Amino acid sequence: MSKKIVRKVSLLMALTMMITTLFFGNALVSKSLANEAVNISSIEGVKNIPLYIKDSRLGSINGNTKVTFKNEDGVVREFNSSFDEDLGLYYLELNFDTAGQWKLVNENISSDIDAEEFSVNIYENLNEMTGFSGGYVSTETLENNSSIIGEKLEDLISTLIGYDSTGNYTDVQLGFSGQANTTINVFNNGMSSSITVPENTSLPAGRYNVKVQSGSFTKDITINLLSDYSNIEDLENIEAVSALSGESSLSATVTADRLSGRSRYETAVAISKSQFSNSKYVVLANGQAPNDILVASSLAGNLKAPILITERNALNASIKAEIQRLNASNIIVVGGSSKISSAVINALKAMGKNVEVINGSSDADMSVKVANKALEFKSANTVILSSEKSLPDSLSASALAAKNGYPIIYTGKNAISGVAKSFIKNGNISNVIIVGGDSTVSNGVLNSVKSMGKAVSRVSGRSRYDTSLSIAKTYFNNSSTVGLATGAEFVDSLTAGPVSGLNNQAILLVSNNTLSSGIKDYIKSTGAKSVYLYGGTSWLSEKFRGEVVKYLNQIHNISQTQNVATNPKPTKPNNGKVRILLDPGHGAGSKHNRGYVGPKWKNEGDGNYNYSLLLAKELRAYGIEVATTRDNIYKDPSLQARGRMARGYDLFISLHTNAFKGETSGVEIYEDVNNRAPALTAALTNTISQTLDIPNRGVKHRYYGSNTSGVNPNSNYYGVLRANEATAGMLIEHCYHDYESDVLKYEARADQLAKNMARTIAKYYGLI
Repeated sequence: MSKKIVRKVSLLMALTMMITTLFFGNALVSKSLANEAVNISSIEGVKNIPLYIKDSRLGSINGNTKVTFKNEDGVVREFNSSFDEDLGLYYLELNFDTAGQWKLVNENISSDIDAEEFSVNIYENLNEMTGFSGGYVSTETLENNSSIIGEKLEDLISTLIGYDSTGNYTDVQLGFSGQANTTINVFNNGMSSSITVPENTSLPAGRYNVKVQSGSFTKDITINLLSDYSNIEDLENIEAVSALSGESSLSATVTADRLSGRSRYETAVAISKSQFSNSKYVVLANGQAPNDILVASSLAGNLKAPILITERNALNASIKAEIQRLNASNIIVVGGSSKISSAVINALKAMGKNVEVINGSSDADMSVKVANKALEFKSANTVILSSEKSLPDSLSASALAAKNGYPIIYTGKNAISGVAKSFIKNGNISNVIIVGGDSTVSNGVLNSVKSMGKAVSRVSGRSRYDTSLSIAKTYFNNSSTVGLATGAEFVDSLTAGPVSGLNNQAILLVSNNTLSSGIKDYIKSTGAKSVYLYGGTSWLSEKFRGEVVKYLNQIHNISQTQNVATNPKPTKPNNGKVRILLDPGHGAGSKHNRGYVGPKWKNEGDGNYNYSLLLAKELRAYGIEVATTRDNIYKDPSLQARGRMARGYDLFISLHTNAFKGETSGVEIYEDVNNRAPALTAALTNTISQTLDIPNRGVKHRYYGSNTSGVNPNSNYYGVLRANEATAGMLIEHCYHDYESDVLKYEARADQLAKNMARTIAKYYGLI
């Protein structure tokens, strides 16, 4: 069998037939592994590394789908479908434990497929499959399509799959040199792909030398851009930021963003991604060792690096992928072999990482050894003394530890250990901050430290919640952002210290999903407009997050979703026919991408257009007359033209998705300040939020503001709404397309979302 990978297909709708028609130049010669219903991530792989079969349209794979493969020896393997909560879709994961050729012999996929097309070749290892042992990238899609339309560049490179030395999926880095220099990163795990392009990247048409790298694998190829590529946002659409009374475009917006994942490990990754685009260092600890995680905060803060966590006996796959994304070369492991096994250490070394292990014989000994390491990178004459039995106090202190590089030293309640005492007494320490009241760190310990000639202060409250507030008021009194974590369970927030500290952000503990008066007063005193919730909805509910947003809007005087009950529904038009104009925002291609990470539609303009087709179909089912500002995907009318097309229509809807550094989630609607339909906009935000299971950021009215251009300050900020001539109008930001969970749900549930939105609109107009 050939030792070259024959074909790679990104599962989420990046079909071979699309690739061959989107690009000029030579057609792909490898065999298609996709039809109109399903596709497979690869026809070759390494044993025990998953391949995926996934829907190309909803419904072909369901909860009862299964497939059966047989190899040359007659061995049979059967695989049943699974459900992806984030995507809202069923898929099949193929994981073969034996090398050889496996042929599809039975399936109940709801589509006509050719079994021969889905036979796969499985190899013992990467070297046997590719001829390379240190990593590999199949570059055929680039080499066979060496002449590329600029706006299709991202579509093409998103199909690349990188492998590390073990055959696992890993990042691919493409360095472009020629008329411009830039680096683009792609991660494709066969299930989905994401692409990272530096902001405001522009590649003029011309020839480029591209260095493709993955692990130790490198390959130089040449491509020819037939037209310019750019991801620079069209300023006509977003207007000049300075128009908002001299404030930035974000100044009028408050955010309460959740950082969480499906496990403590994925939550740690989400927290890392919120702050770090790359990092030379990573601090790694056992996810079941909270004291080790918290004591690492000062070290991570001094390194300006994240804390990641893993299981003892195996390097967690999500964590491995995050280490690769960060391009970290140095891993400092907190915990000896009883916490982090040699298997994990060896896995890190196999990735080419420099690994240093810090081990301690007790919590106190570990805290001292981590402190000594932290002080190698940044000196400090102050330490935080915290009870080794009080996780909540140490969590609240972790942000301070990371912010100022103050090591956390563990103590017992009534006695300080010899190793900790020696560190404080004999080191360059002059100040000690005791966290917690006498019930956690006694006055006896306080007096013992004072007897060493050290200046001692205590920061505490009547409860863990009050202690966190006391830390915030004492050390974070000028913060622009606030972190919130439950005070009941700490698995989701243990790694938050470095991110909070580096952002001058206190971590406040929340009791019973209640926005206490103390937290409210603190937020108000800082003037913060940004709040981060560390952890999932099991601990900090969406209802609680909504209360936070409501309070932020209240103290900053930002308009909220209006009361639906006080806004009567409109009567039907005189002729009984409701007319709606849909405006799929932007134009075709990647010009308006702004970090779009969805694998199906690839960029916002195409996504807006394709979704408009679904929504139009569902609206017409209710007898609504529907037209569009873009009658084909390539149309891109001016903003004024789009708004003026709405003359004579009952409703104008401009369809968009949002973006903000991959850090924000949720739906929001900007309603026309002149032609309002508050009952409808409020209902639609609820519909979208519930269908996609994303936060409801509410209905907003955005005014143009003071300007020297002669524009009425009380008119709409957005050009399409300023020009809107329909009876009512709105601009919908359905989700954040640079926030992976949001956009995957949006793309996967688009059909259902269109049905639900159409029903909401029809109900508003009294059609049902």
